[in-house]
Amino acid sequence: MHTHIPYIDCPDCSSVLKGVQSGFFASFKFLSQEKKDALFKVYAFFRIIDDCVDEVATVDEKRHALDYWKAELVNLYNRQTAHPVLMEMGGVIDRFQIPQGYFIDLIEGCESDITKNRYQNFNELYEYCYRVAGCVGLACLKIFEYESPTAEKMAVDLGLAFQLTNIIRDVKNDLARGRIYLPLEDMGRHGYSAEELSRGVENRAFAALLNDYTVRAQMYYQSASEEFELDVDGKLRAARVMAAYYQALLRKIVRKGFPVLRYRVDLNFFEKTQILMPFMFRGQCS
Repeated sequence: MHTHIPYIDCPDCSSVLKGVQSGFFASFKFLSQEKKDALFKVYAFFRIIDDCVDEVATVDEKRHALDYWKAELVNLYNRQTAHPVLMEMGGVIDRFQIPQGYFIDLIEGCESDITKNRYQNFNELYEYCYRVAGCVGLACLKIFEYESPTAEKMAVDLGLAFQLTNIIRDVKNDLARGRIYLPLEDMGRHGYSAEELSRGVENRAFAALLNDYTVRAQMYYQSASEEFELDVDGKLRAARVMAAYYQALLRKIVRKGFPVLRYRVDLNFFEKTQILMPFMFRGQCS
């Protein structure tokens, strides 16, 4: 049986990201060319792993695809890979000393999407968010070359804030894939059920549930912003842009009354431009 492995024949990172639109790309312009290229290549690997879960048909094929890329990642760190995408990423890993564990955790977090489609409580959800988003933040922190005693906590907190924002925004799309990330314990506490969610029921209980998770996300944004104030050299400017982007998205979702079961809320061009303008005249990150 032929197994579909996403991007196995891709000749470079640019091919992986061809046509991809991401809010992350807006922040890249505030980086030096070296760091911009590095983030682009690391992001390509994130995209590959994500698509192994979301764009592959069967459970067995998803597992096989992730196993392939995990093995290639191990080969990369052993300097044995011949895959052009990972060879490009290898230069970034060597230059910025990115630990293999960050990528392994990401893969294992995505693996859980294959078999786990419900979360009992926030502790379970936190572990998932740490793997699929916190580790991304830690990898980016290496590229930013920002150091402080609390830098890693900031990177993880920001990743958590982004992931919780995505969970709130993407309730409808995730439901279509059979996944509910909002923990059942918290749903029950608000008197809202998975069955109601599957029927698209919007009521006060649903709004209260999402408001709770908005508050959680805002706490993580606030925690990260405290580190931003310590960044006198502007090394975290790209992270600040992304935080501003996602916070604006979250505020828009709240302002519209959490319409996430009906449609996906996004920022329009004018809103994105408003976010970027304050950063445009502060110079480029090193």
